Amino acid sequence: MMPIPSSVRTQTNDNAIYSVTFSPNGQVLAWGSLDNRIKLWESKTGKLIHILYGHGDGVASVAYSPDGATLVSGGLDKQIRLWDPTTGIQKAALSGHGEYITAATFSHDGSTIISASYDSTVRIWNANDYLPQATLSGHAGPVFSVACSPTGDTLVSGGLDQTAIIWDYEQRTKRHQISGHTKPIECVGYSNTGQMIATGSGDGSIRLWDVQSGALLQKRSRHRTGVKCLQFSNDGKWLATGGNDATVRLWQLPALVERHILKGHSNTVYDVSFSPDNQWLASASFDRDMHLWKIT
Repeated sequence: MMPIPSSVRTQTNDNAIYSVTFSPNGQVLAWGSLDNRIKLWESKTGKLIHILYGHGDGVASVAYSPDGATLVSGGLDKQIRLWDPTTGIQKAALSGHGEYITAATFSHDGSTIISASYDSTVRIWNANDYLPQATLSGHAGPVFSVACSPTGDTLVSGGLDQTAIIWDYEQRTKRHQISGHTKPIECVGYSNTGQMIATGSGDGSIRLWDVQSGALLQKRSRHRTGVKCLQFSNDGKWLATGGNDATVRLWQLPALVERHILKGHSNTVYDVSFSPDNQWLASASFDRDMHLWKIT
């Protein structure tokens, strides 16, 4: 059983924080915020390392490449930007989406960048020359979240149309379109094995699905006013979720049993991120705070 987590540090921003992530080595925390900026912090000390300027509107998503050499960000300015996190220098800016970018991440091997947008598409970009490779169309409305399997064979996206689509990564085709939620799917994610995905929705429910069959495995409803974010721990034992109810919840897998409710935020929790060693959890909120929780 996980001991009761405690908040060990709170860092406050000038505006709402939309996204947060640990670097692959766990030494840096990056966040993107409504004030158009990305900030990089030493995770142990909270010392500010860099402020990254370039987006012309809020930063909805930040993610590291698997080797930690590049940070990708997606913004409400319809731009994807690539950064050197060591120097803070921008490497490239990618254009192509016609509306807000809601999510941007790397593939399992770092060879491609996957993005999702209000323009109803998921796009795949070459991470070396930054050229577009594919546009995936299947959602009947804005796409709010996208994730790549750790095994590299599938992608999953979720959106306003209340469905999640599991895509074949190599063929760029639809494998399953999952339905069951009664409000938009706000967040999606893969387990560490890539065999299971989680979806979180404005209907307040978290659902676990089998990737191969698309079958529903588990369903729980605890965030009464909607789920905004989720992430599996790297050891596959836990799922963290954040919601409009200003709470972070920790669920034990595979049974999806709620074990802890973390309180401290005063507004919607937009993102959560486990450290690579699973000892820490970062949560980012519209209340302008980032909480760092000790969980083991």
